[in-house]
Order: sequence, then C-alpha cells, then structure tokens
Amino acid sequence: MGIAVIGGGVAGITAALDLADAGYKVYLIEKNAQLGGKVSELAECEMGLTSRIVKIENHPNIELMLSSEVEGLSGSAGDFKLNVSGNEIGVESVVLTPGYDVYDNIAKGYAIDNPDVLPSLEFEGMLKACTKCENGALVRPSDGKPVKKIGFIKCIGSRCQDNEICSTACCYYTAKEAWEVKERYPDMDIYIFYMDVRTFGKDEALVSDLKGKYGVKYIRSRVPEVIAEDGTLTVKYEDLAKGTVEQLDLDMVVLAVGLLPSKTMGKLAEITGVKTDKYGYIETSMTSPLETSVSGIFAGGVATAPMKVRESVAQASGAALKAALLSGRTEMIPGQEERKYIEVGEEPKIGVFICGCNGDVAGSMDVPAVAEYVEELRDVVAVNTNTLKETMDAIEGGIVDQGLNRIVVAGFSPREYEEMFRDACAKAGLNPYLLEMVNLREQCAWVHGAEDATKAAKSLMTMAVERARYLEPVPIEQYPVTPKALVVGGGVAGMNAALDIATAGYDVYLVEKESELGGKLKEIPELQNGVKGSDMLSEFADKVTSNDNITVYTGAAVEDVRGRAGAFKAKVTGAGVDDEIDFGAAVLATGAQEFVPEGYFGYGQAQNVVTQFEFAKMLPVDANTIAMVIDGASGDGVYSKSNSIEAVTNALKAKKLKPEANVFVLYQEIKTYGKWEMLYKEARESGVIFLRYDAEKPPVLQDGVLSVFDVIFNDEVQIKPDLMVISALMQPAAENEQLSKMFMVPLKNGFFLEEQERPKLVLTPVDTVNEGVFICGSAVYPAMIDETLAMSSAAASRACVLLAKNFIETPGIVSVVDDEICAGCGVCVEICPVEAIELVDEPVAAVTYSMMTVISGNKKVAMVTEGCIGCGSCASYCPSDAISLQNFKAKQLYAQLDFA
Repeated sequence: MGIAVIGGGVAGITAALDLADAGYKVYLIEKNAQLGGKVSELAECEMGLTSRIVKIENHPNIELMLSSEVEGLSGSAGDFKLNVSGNEIGVESVVLTPGYDVYDNIAKGYAIDNPDVLPSLEFEGMLKACTKCENGALVRPSDGKPVKKIGFIKCIGSRCQDNEICSTACCYYTAKEAWEVKERYPDMDIYIFYMDVRTFGKDEALVSDLKGKYGVKYIRSRVPEVIAEDGTLTVKYEDLAKGTVEQLDLDMVVLAVGLLPSKTMGKLAEITGVKTDKYGYIETSMTSPLETSVSGIFAGGVATAPMKVRESVAQASGAALKAALLSGRTEMIPGQEERKYIEVGEEPKIGVFICGCNGDVAGSMDVPAVAEYVEELRDVVAVNTNTLKETMDAIEGGIVDQGLNRIVVAGFSPREYEEMFRDACAKAGLNPYLLEMVNLREQCAWVHGAEDATKAAKSLMTMAVERARYLEPVPIEQYPVTPKALVVGGGVAGMNAALDIATAGYDVYLVEKESELGGKLKEIPELQNGVKGSDMLSEFADKVTSNDNITVYTGAAVEDVRGRAGAFKAKVTGAGVDDEIDFGAAVLATGAQEFVPEGYFGYGQAQNVVTQFEFAKMLPVDANTIAMVIDGASGDGVYSKSNSIEAVTNALKAKKLKPEANVFVLYQEIKTYGKWEMLYKEARESGVIFLRYDAEKPPVLQDGVLSVFDVIFNDEVQIKPDLMVISALMQPAAENEQLSKMFMVPLKNGFFLEEQERPKLVLTPVDTVNEGVFICGSAVYPAMIDETLAMSSAAASRACVLLAKNFIETPGIVSVVDDEICAGCGVCVEICPVEAIELVDEPVAAVTYSMMTVISGNKKVAMVTEGCIGCGSCASYCPSDAISLQNFKAKQLYAQLDFA
C-alpha cells in the first residue's frame, strides 16, 4: 500500500527519501506547487536542498502530489484511506511534517513598513540575491546605499503575549546570519539585541567566535521601538547591563521573528484526529517524541514544537522509521537493479549539458554564447541547455538515442549533484565515471561579472571537454551487505536505536562498557514530565533483553574495527568475551558524562554543596534557603541542553514541596527553549527568585555568604544558603577518542562530528564522513531525553536504509598500484590518512641471462585495501609514479591543463 508523508518541506523531503531509499512506496503530499517549504528561502539552501528535491522528483518509489491537500482520513494503522484533493489512496501509516509559519503580527513600533526593516526570512532572501549580484554588495532596499551598520533584534513574536513560548531556532539562525554577513563583509558593524542567548553545545562556539573573532556586539536589552527618520533607523533600547535607555543609529534592521504552527495544522489535526497542545503543535511526549495520539500516525519537525533544521531533519528520519515498522517493503531499492554498461569504443562522442541553475548561472552569464562556443569543440556531438530536471531526462535520452559515450554537465556544484548525474548515466547504460562536471555557479557566476563569467565559463568548458575525451570506464564491482548492525553504548540512545533496528528485522549487537544497561538514565530519579527514570530504564532494558534480534554485551568494548559500509568487522572483548562480529552499519551512542566540579563552591569538601543530579535525588529537602548556580562551573566540558531546564524544574519542585523556602537561581542565560519557557514562567510566578550575573563578575561564596552582582537590579545581592546546588558541565565519553580512530569519525571538543558541520545547513545530522557509521544522542552534544530518542531513531533509520540493500558498489575512484614500477619504499603507507595501504611480499619472476637463471625471491610492493577513500594523497607522494588514482590519470589531467 505505502506510506503517506504530508508536508513537502525539508522534514517531509527527508522522511520521504529515507523511506523510498529503503524500498517503501511513498506518497508525498504538498499543498504548494513546489517542494522546499521555508528552508528553500534560506540563503544557504542551495547547498543540498535542491539536489534532494530533484531526487524526489525522479525517484521511482515516490508519487509526488503537489498542489494537493488531505481532505479526509479513515481506517486505522495498517489500513488508512486518505482523500487527497478528491483522490483516494490507501496507506499503512502516515508521517505528518506540515512545517511552520512565521509570526507576522509585528508591531508598528518596529517600523516594519520601512523597506530597510526586514523579517529574518526576507533578509535570507536578500543574502541569496547578493550572491547572484555582479558586485555582491549588501545594499539598502530604500536607496541602494551600501549597508555599513546592521542590527538584529531577537524575540520578535516569541516570549510575548501573542506567543508565550520560545521559538528555539531564533538565537541560532540570528548567529548564523551574522556569521554569514561577517564572512562576506568583514568591515560591517553588527549589533545583536537580545534577552537571552539560547544556543547549545557546539553552537555556543559560533556565538563565542562572533563576539571575539568577528567583533559582533551582543547587547543584552529590550527594544521597544525602531524610529525611521531621514534615511536612518534609530533603535531605542533599554540596556539591561547599564540600566539605561540608549539609542543606536543603523542602516538596516533585521527582526528575528518567531515560529508558529502551520496555518493548516488545525484543519490537518481535525482530519487526522491527532491531538494538539494549547499552542497548536501536535501533541507528543518526552518519552515518545515521534508518536501522536493516533496509532499509525507519526510526526516530525516543527509540527511538534519549534526547532532548528537539524532537529527537524532528525525527527523526520526517526518518524519515517516508525512509520516503516508498520508497513511492508514493496518496491525495488534504487541502484539495486542489475546494470550492464555499453561498450564505449574508441571514438569519443561527447554530449554537453548546460543548466542555468534556476537563474544562478543564467542570470550572471551569457549561457547561449557558451553553448554556441562549446558546439565547435572537438568531439562534441550534442549541446543541451535546460532546467535541472530536463537535463536529467536529456542525459538518458542522449545516451540511448544518440549513442553519447562521454557526458559533460555544467552548472551546479559536483559536491551536491555529481552522484545524481552519475546515477543518470548508469541508468542509461553508460559507465558512471564517463562523466565530467563543471561548476559554473560557484567558479564563474558567483565570482565574476557577466562578461568575465562568460569568458571564464568558456575556458572551463574547454578544459572539461578535453578531459572528457580521455575518460575511461572504471571497473565497478559489488559486495554483499551484511544485514546486521552494531550499536556502541547501552544508554537510552543506544537501547532505542537497537530496538528500532531490531524491530525492522535486522540483527543487532549492542555493546555497553558498564556491567548493566542504562547509562545516565540510571542516575535520573524523575524526568521533567514526571516519568520515573527507573520505570523508563526497566521498560527499555526489558524490551532489549527479550528481543531475539539483539545480542547484548555488557562490561565489554569494541576493538579492531575494519572494513567499509555494509561490510564491517570488529572484535568485542570483555570478561569472558572475545567475539569476532560482522555488521553492515554502526551507531555510536556513547552518551556523555558529568564533570565533577571538585572544589567549586567547596564541592567535595562541604556537605551542603551538591550537583543538580544529586539534588534531584535528595528532594524533598529541609533547607530554608537554597541557592542554585547554573552557568558558573569551570572545567573541560560543555553545558547540557538540559542544564537550565533541570535547574528550573528542581527549583520549582523545591518551592512547591516547601513554599516558605527561599529558592534562588543565579544564571547568565536562562535557556528554557521551546515550550519549556512556560516552566520558567511558572517558577517565577511560584516565587523562585532569578538573579542574573555577568561572566566577569561571577558569584562568590565566602564565610557561608553567597554574593552576586545582579545586572538587572544593578546591585549586589547577598544570600546565606543552607544548600548550594550547582549545574555541572558535561564531558564526552572517555572512549570517544579511541572510537573516533577506529571508526574514522572526527571529534570536536571530544564529541562526534556530523557529516555537515555547523554553521552550514545540517541536512544529515546523524550521518558521519565515514559511510555506514551514524551518531546520536549525547555522543554528538549533551541533549534532552526527547531529542536523544528522536536522534537515535533517526540514526536507526539511516542505518536501515543501508541494511536494506542487497549489495553496495565499490567506489570507482580509488588508487591502483603498478606492481612492476613499485619500489616498496613505503611512502604511501605513511601518508595514507585512513591506513588503506600496506606493504606485501610479492614473488619476483625468474630472469634468465644467457645460460644462468637468476631468482631474487620476493620484493615488497604496495597493496591498496578496501578502505581506500580515493583522496589521491598516495598518488601525489609516490616518488616512482607507481600509484595512480582511477579517473584522474595523468593523460586526463594533462589534457585539461593544456587548455587552462
């Protein structure tokens, strides 16, 4: 029957592709005439989103239903009937990803009618337009003058009467926009007006860089109005650090507007029967963040709460897997069909396809002139200028109908589109490595004026055609996928990932270093939603240990990892265990550990100084005065995404259990993001006292008196606490460093790094640079339980996409060794970054001189193993030219350079 994905933004696209790539029939339903949602308006959306949209449009397992709306739903899980714009479709499960809308009831006091005052999404569009401009300047819409001073005002339509909750994403996307402006325009003066900076984990480094390296001025403030007068925008604000009202003249103002549920959410909830909360979002729970109130219907992205793109994408992947577990795989997995490639022959017949890239290229150069020029180049028999989708069809038609045996595609970046175009060639029967790509967008259109861009394009096209003439078919082999997974880490993330993969029908090895499963969950007495940690742990552990598809190793470690995506090997060692295991995918879910703040406020010496974890176990307490410090701990580590929420939760509990107690929370930033903002509000209304201090004047405890300078009151406050509670930093798991080397996944501050690092748009938040290895939970950054569960389901989903394949094709661009030339010097062994080359003994053939036969025995030669990633380092360092990189042979490169 299939699975319906309702909503064609980035979350819906992600869910649809995960399902379709795993062999499920997908109906992708989008009310608008095109895919992409709000993310398509972002300045950096070109990097990754467009290629996904084209893949959707050409995917054999996806039925795309644009300009369509769900008008009715009946049935139950496993047998739903959807009425989509008058058409009935039957599906087994549903994924809701309707996206969001932005707050648009902006007060007139912000001069929103002035063309130089822009909501954030409009500013993103302006940055995109600047990329396409000849000089790339950022100018004021009102008069075309260059912008020299720009201000960003946060929390417009968030944390207010109209929208009480925090929109979560604003602090990050404001920082990202400021970073992008500073990268392009280093001399720009940037001011950010804010109440709290709610960035987390690795994102905090971006804010730190903005304040330090880039000189962006963060002003803690409240902004009541923006005055537009005589071509100047004057921001009037209350400086919370000084306690004064100030004014600042700027050339442009960007309003960081809040996120709201999609305007279609109410109707969609009514049709599907799913419950929504009082803010209009689909109701889910902390322990089941992807499940709705209706069995068989799952939700992902901003449909459930305001969040960033990376969290939306992770939720969508996780929701896709949950939906797949209720559905049957009925379709062929793309690339798994048998392919036979045509004989190329001696004479090159080159087809050239130039794409205007939706105006990114065509708007900045004379594409017809470039096409006319290319037609005259040697061995070019066909030239085509079309849209991206038309280009895909034209390539297949040209190979089949015109006998093209070399393809040159010009336009987009190979980083995002090369794989897609290789696949188009392969489908038509042409070896996929007989393709050459030219990046006209970033190497010509974005960096030159029209005349120079056209000239540069002609030069690049000549080089590409000359190289294409010498391209050769690259042998492609297949190896079988081992339909098993390894999950490292037995906390809630690891257990959830293991259960999801096992429920999908694959065998799982779950390896935990401790003597029992549970991780940090063992230390949590109660979650923020009231669920006992012990109950949650028991439920997960029972499911894991009773699942026949899961083999659990406790008190064990993973060693000697080798192999590649789909065909890994490793050893599991421990007490009485020394097993060799085979697996096709791995999930690293090692969690994080609490930093012990020894000596901080006397912790470790004074009995009345405890951490938040310890305090939660102590409740109720008999203390009359409790002081909590959130941001002050020093040491190696990062603050968890849950730090503020844990502190506010515990403070509120303490106040409710003993209303007469004085409860103080000392903080630099209160990071109660999303719906947790209401917890912060409740705590304040219950009498919890919040005191904000500056990092330069941290609290001091002396002779039992805690002194802190409150920047709101602009005065010193002294407290004599009976109990001190401190929020400790979180550190990466100790084993991460070793696992990083074994699985070849880089670290940042000790945490595993996703494939696409911030501040770029993260569309693969659980993938890594090593294909087949996925990461999740606090192994990436210290996360909340609900986010950890969503991420682990996402990692499981991505692993299942790989495990669903019968085979994987070997990479074509790898190094090859000429044994006769190789001197066995070992330089390549030393230089290889992934240890994919080794020296082996090879017998030397007997040589006869006149009447004497000389046998010299063996010699050392280099052998490239299956781990080669095709970086070419060995080929460039080899002193005897015995190693070459397939598809980058010397004659191919020299032909290109001759016309440079």
